[in-house]
Amino acid sequence: MQTVYLTEIHSDDEEELEHNGEPVEKLEPIEVPVETLTAAQVAAAAQASKSAAAPSEAAEQAKQRGNAAFGAGRFDEAVVAYSEAITLWPEGAGLIFGNRSAAKLKLGRSDEAVSDAEQMASLLPDLPKAHFRLGGALAGAGRHVDAAGAFAEMLRLE
Repeated sequence: MQTVYLTEIHSDDEEELEHNGEPVEKLEPIEVPVETLTAAQVAAAAQASKSAAAPSEAAEQAKQRGNAAFGAGRFDEAVVAYSEAITLWPEGAGLIFGNRSAAKLKLGRSDEAVSDAEQMASLLPDLPKAHFRLGGALAGAGRHVDAAGAFAEMLRLE
């Protein structure tokens, strides 16, 4: 590994540069291109963000069916409904992966619950609930050290 040290130059005078007694190579200035976005590009990105943020009616209905089934203790049915919602709305699947993880954990399908919780945490890394869900799934799978790490990350974010 090569270490690079940067220093700000305030004049054109040649000065001897050293670090820890070793000579330092003086490099020429570089230019970095900066791309400017047009108003049309910004508007297109905003529109794409809006459409990705809103679930379709079918995806929302599938999620609600999953929530109702989960609340009634019909966890197999909840998994099917959550899977449908994820397929219909992959852009917003983060929370739904968490719901499906909880349903799979209730069914004793710990490894699958961990996989879904990991998906949630990767899609929503700044959401404490994602790490809470991951910690619960890992604990259910008997991976207590990993679970403690996930819970610690949840607390750090909280």
